[in-house]
Formats: sequence, structure tokens, C-alpha cells
Amino acid sequence: MISATCNLSGLGTPALLALKTPLLTLVTCAVASLIRASTGPELLVEVGGIAAPYRTVNVAAARDGLLAEVRVERGDEVSEGQIVALLDLRVEQVQHELAQTKARSEAALKIAEVSWKRKTDALTRQQKLHEGNLVATEVLDALRAECALAEWSFRKAEEDQARALLELKRSAAIMEQGRVRSPVSGVVTKRYLSRGELATRSGQSAIFEVAQLDPLRIEVNVPVRHQGEIQVGDHAQVSFLLLGAQTHDAVVTIVDPIADTASNTIGVRLELPNPEHQIPAGLECTVKLFR
Repeated sequence: MISATCNLSGLGTPALLALKTPLLTLVTCAVASLIRASTGPELLVEVGGIAAPYRTVNVAAARDGLLAEVRVERGDEVSEGQIVALLDLRVEQVQHELAQTKARSEAALKIAEVSWKRKTDALTRQQKLHEGNLVATEVLDALRAECALAEWSFRKAEEDQARALLELKRSAAIMEQGRVRSPVSGVVTKRYLSRGELATRSGQSAIFEVAQLDPLRIEVNVPVRHQGEIQVGDHAQVSFLLLGAQTHDAVVTIVDPIADTASNTIGVRLELPNPEHQIPAGLECTVKLFR
């Protein structure tokens, strides 16, 4: 094995300092890099906020009507598309059944079709007889007219049948308007009307208020000096004082491009998953954003 040694004793103090300074700088940077790698991302800013529902909607009927049934109460969980109330549909139900009967009835169409076929067959036979000079032209013309009328009657029966099917669809749409469905999945936070009350578009149209609690939405204001350091998609840690020391992961969804001149801050919105609704909306929280 060959060993090599470096004798620095011959160097003066200024030369030693000139040599040691870059080495110390490299060692310091390497140690700092190792510390950052071991401790994770650096905290950029810590701000306070409030966890609010992702959105709150007023649920109303699509038309005026008397409330015949209210199926949920304040505090109940509802899913998107769930029927939460019904209007009085007794008159509409009768009209719908009548439309179904008309749409299913094909008697007029069948009668018109059979009549047209009989007239067509008769006209074919008379034309052959006319070719042998056994039937007068006037008789043949009369049969042609009767055949044309039979065809027009059949076409009208087809149109009536198509109109009956459209009336059935219209009736079904009117029935659906009387079924009040929740547009989102969430929790009923308010009930404005009860069974027997009138829901009108000109007056009290909302029947319920539903809050979507998954995900939660957190709005915070960050000092403007951090503009450009926070990007959509960045992750953050959220903790709630009233829920202990546990932290929750959130994602940045909006970074306002315009600063608030009064406070010298920019608005940042985060979304916090809350699938089991374990975190109540309205709680104050602390948000940590990292670089």
C-alpha cells in the first residue's frame, strides 16, 4: 500500500487560512444539506384560518307547490340525487296515468293500418280488372281516392301516437319537478318549510340548506412576500386546537393573483379531505405551508 501525506507546516498562516476557508464553506454547505434532508421541508409560513363547508346550497323545488312530504330534518346526512321532499302530486299523477294510457293504446293506429291495407289490396285487384276492361275508370278513380284517404288516416294515427308519447314524457317531467332532490352530498343545516306549507318561486322557495362537508374549504391570508413561493397543488399541514395535536394534510387549490393592499396579503384556498365528517366545519385552525 502506498500512503501519501501532505505537510502543511511549511505554509504560512495566511496561506493556511486561504486554503481552509473554502474547505470550511464546503463542509458547512454539506452539513446544512444533510440537516435539511433529514428534517424534511422547511416551514415557509404559519397562518390561522377557519375550516368552512366546501359549499352551501339552498334546496328548492323546480316549481310552485304544496309540500306533501318532508323526508329529512336538520342534522341528517343526504346524498346527491336523494329525494328530500315531495310536492302534492295528486292532480299530476292522474294526468300522468292518462298520458300512459294514451301512449300504450295502439288501437287507432292498428285500425287505420288495416283499413289502408284493405284499400290498397282492393285497388290492386281493380287495376288488374281495369286492364282487361272489366272495371270502369270512374270506379278505379274512386278506389284510388279511398286508398289515399286511408293512407292519410294511418299517417294521422302515427302522428297521434307520437304526440301521445311526447305527452307522456312531458307528464313524467312534471312529476319529476315535484320530487325535490339534493344537488350535493352533505348535511342538512337548516329547514325552512314544513309539510303543508307552500313553496313558491316568488316567496320562500328554499326548503332546506345543505352543506357539503367533504372536502372542507380553508381560506387563509399569506404575507405578499411569499407570492410565487406557494403554488396550486402544494401540500400543507392543518391542525385544530379543539381536536388535539393531530395534523391533517390539505392541498392548495387557489392562489389569488391579486394582493390585498390594506393587509399586504394574498388569499390562499386549501381543501381538506373529510370523508367521514369527523372534522366539524367552523373550527379555527392553524395552517403550515412549506417551501
